Amino acid sequence: MAQYDLYKLPREFAPFPYGVELQSDFLAGLPSRVMIPLLEVERSSPPIPRLNPVVFVDGKAYVALVELLESVPAKALKKKIDHLGNQRSEFVAAFDFLISGY
Repeated sequence: MAQYDLYKLPREFAPFPYGVELQSDFLAGLPSRVMIPLLEVERSSPPIPRLNPVVFVDGKAYVALVELLESVPAKALKKKIDHLGNQRSEFVAAFDFLISGY
């Protein structure tokens, strides 16, 4: 498990099929992970550009709902789908916007 890894979320996190791990790798020993849930673009309200980056999973667009951060038990994250480290600056900017407003 690593920061910005993309996982399929367990059913109890519906309607969010996927999540991106935001938590620092320095905290890998914790039993939970802070995740950004993803929702299909067509099922989401219009994204706020700085707050809600759009990511693609198998060619399909998903909105990263940074304002809905959630804690997921690490043992529930079984299937890593991808690594989204190439969008690191977007996730950091979105989290910064969430907590600072700019």
